[in-house]
Amino acid sequence: MMCIWLITNKDLDVYVEDKDFEELQSIKAGDLPKTASYDNFRNIGDKNLDTEFAELIDRIKVWKHGKDKLSNKIDFIICLGGDGTLLYASSLFQHSVPPIIAFNLGSLGFLTPFEFKEFPTVLKKVLKGTLGFTLRNR
Repeated sequence: MMCIWLITNKDLDVYVEDKDFEELQSIKAGDLPKTASYDNFRNIGDKNLDTEFAELIDRIKVWKHGKDKLSNKIDFIICLGGDGTLLYASSLFQHSVPPIIAFNLGSLGFLTPFEFKEFPTVLKKVLKGTLGFTLRNR
């Protein structure tokens, strides 16, 4: 869902880990949850929704852990999960870690400050440059 929003509303390049991309490929547009983001997606054109969804899937870039270097391609990371997922995402970068915007899908979310339902608002602030963040180095 977030990938669709980033591509259709913000025209961004989206990279997804290969194992997650396989899951995305199995989804049909009709399976998407009915939310405001779904409505944004539904209204992007007059084409058949499943056709439009398939075209968007083709725009997602896939990377493989240990094979593809991301450091020169990534401006920021969007992390969906819990604290472990956030730590995993930061471990993918050995030197300089891009800013990570973490959305809590778990129960505690000690390191993941944002709720998933807030993603359009939070990401708009990120893209406008109005969301404050802390730079950290290894």
